[in-house]
Amino acid sequence: MNVTSYLKKRKDKRSRQIVFDGEPLAMKAVWQLRDRYFSRRY
Repeated sequence: MNVTSYLKKRKDKRSRQIVFDGEPLAMKAVWQLRDRYFSRRY
């Protein structure tokens, strides 16, 4: 995960705290990413 652009866009340049606002890494999320980036072949 590259957070360089996130840190550059923030107003508070002195702080290096990163707020993660995402979803848990569960199998359902992995499957959804798989389906988005790889086509299914049946």
